[in-house]
Amino acid sequence: MPPLCQHTDLPEIRAILNRQRHFAIFPLFNLRLHGLVDLTAASNPDHAMYVWQLADGVLCQTFGGMIMPVSPAATVQDYEGISLPRPPIGILGEERQVKIAREGLGLTDQACRLEKDEPHFHLALGDLKMPQLDGLSLRRPDQTDRDLLVSWRTAYNVEALGAAPDVARDEAAESIDRYLKTGSHRILMSGETPVSFAGWNALVDNVVQIGGVYTPPELRGQGYGRTGVALLLAELSKSTCTDAILFAANEPAARAYRALGFQRIGTFSLVLFNTNQGGRA
Repeated sequence: MPPLCQHTDLPEIRAILNRQRHFAIFPLFNLRLHGLVDLTAASNPDHAMYVWQLADGVLCQTFGGMIMPVSPAATVQDYEGISLPRPPIGILGEERQVKIAREGLGLTDQACRLEKDEPHFHLALGDLKMPQLDGLSLRRPDQTDRDLLVSWRTAYNVEALGAAPDVARDEAAESIDRYLKTGSHRILMSGETPVSFAGWNALVDNVVQIGGVYTPPELRGQGYGRTGVALLLAELSKSTCTDAILFAANEPAARAYRALGFQRIGTFSLVLFNTNQGGRA
């Protein structure tokens, strides 16, 4: 049985994850903010992690229940014997690694609310191709935007994450409050009208993971999502960020990201099990 890592193992864990950082940004970000689960405490932050070291990588599970394998050469047998300490709410990561870990952990028959594979893209920010702005601008949201953003995020959770409407709205309100507090997201404005929303889900050293891009259906097809992402990346490039990664939910989104200069580096899989909990990494 693979050993459960301790705090003394953190430097090695980080080194392993950094070797795969474009595929491991979620566990890297969680470790930076919340560290390992305190095994002596009854409760922990949802994003604190349990970590098992495998032959060439690690398996992570958050206290909230999300599983994240980062072990490119792992086989099904490498996961056998691991007893998950928390009820699993989902599994995410590189496509092959998700399939292998899911089988090895005995989760292939677990009922799901969502199973999706998305193309995984990378961009060196120095290669960003800016679109025409045509009167569009980006701004940081504030409390006056909350109701609109909660409605947008609720729609996103239903459409992109397969959440039931009541669960979707509860998670949306929590997410938007967090975004407003951390300043991680931006609204794209056409004149005085909000038209799109984008932000980052994880930021580790010089790499940012863009996520939660949403444009209302009636405003799609006008390049708003692409422009919002471009302006956000241009802003981030003025800080320490040199690289960006993201996932495309559909072919129009993939075309938009390619137009900005993104190149595909693989496939990202997200599985959310059929529970009443959210699917946050």
